[in-house]
Amino acid sequence: MDLVRQAQHGEISVDELIVALLEWEFEPSYKTTDLADDWELRDNSFEVVTYAFIVDLIDEEQYSRIFSYVEARGRGDGAAGG
Repeated sequence: MDLVRQAQHGEISVDELIVALLEWEFEPSYKTTDLADDWELRDNSFEVVTYAFIVDLIDEEQYSRIFSYVEARGRGDGAAGG
């Protein structure tokens, strides 16, 4: 999540963010049975890519590219092929 925040603050470029996300070792996402917990993000999960998309740091094409790459490597979570 730190990478996304750095991109939000202009500390790194979106291109640098994308390169970093393409190489990232994502941890599995998690959800609990408590509705309030669904708003929590796991910093090193694929949820950071989704968050970057939601806050308009990356567009749909970039999101799809990262998703496909992570899925092909088999290193994402259940939502990204892990």
